[in-house]
Amino acid sequence: MAEEASTIWPQTWRTGKFLFLLTRYAPILTIPPIILTGFRVYVVLSPEICRGLWIAVEIIYRTTTIASEVVLLLCLYALLGARRRHLVPLAVVYLGLTFGASGSVFKYISEGSLALPSSGLTQDLGYACTLRGTVSISAIEGREIAGYVALAKSIAIWCFAIAIFYVRYKNQSGTLISVLRRDSGVYFFSITAMRLANAIAGTFRHRLGFSNVPDSVLQGILTTVLPILACRLLFNMQKNEDAATPSAVSTLLFEPPRWNEGSHAGPGESHGDAVEMARYAGLGRRSGV
Repeated sequence: MAEEASTIWPQTWRTGKFLFLLTRYAPILTIPPIILTGFRVYVVLSPEICRGLWIAVEIIYRTTTIASEVVLLLCLYALLGARRRHLVPLAVVYLGLTFGASGSVFKYISEGSLALPSSGLTQDLGYACTLRGTVSISAIEGREIAGYVALAKSIAIWCFAIAIFYVRYKNQSGTLISVLRRDSGVYFFSITAMRLANAIAGTFRHRLGFSNVPDSVLQGILTTVLPILACRLLFNMQKNEDAATPSAVSTLLFEPPRWNEGSHAGPGESHGDAVEMARYAGLGRRSGV
């Protein structure tokens, strides 16, 4: 918390601060609706409210997952050198697969969130909502398509991460272990492995059953651990021992480093109060005096 207060809170509102706060605090917003819809609260909610709560949880979950993936890809992009020629294909592939999966699963979420009026037994047990629990064949087919698209995206991210670390290991001194430790390889491959495992379970969810142990366990891990790892990755990448990487991350995601000319002025140099921003080329970079 102290590290967050000193590193993130003073930042101006840019990509890095927005992604960090979103991945860190958005999952907390799912706690009230999950309690209301899944636990014995001994209140009665209308089907419309129940459906809205279920959809809200789904939206927050998917938004947090996408934000965590964007953090991962931007940090990989920084390790790659943050060159513009790498950004376009990366963005096209990721956005295409993400929108493809989201569009295919929309009908399934819409039908799956329909609720029924609470029966007498449900009220006696203390539950506020009753899920209808049935969806159409077309919605199931859309969910299956979304699962395969999500699996393709997870495989693509995994291959991209491996390629980045291969390039850095080949072009830099030190053992593979030292490169992985310096570049937060544990966080990169933990995030990609979690996404891949979750995508595999989601792809075959229709064969394992609507509620199955592997899918439930992996979903729980993904919703709790993935945002934590994404936030930790931002911190660790800023502490990277490679001088070029922290510069790329900090100027790509956060406010560029500043220094006061007067505090470092030598003999005959200006001691004014002008503050200069570091100049770097690439996405989201700013320069000026």
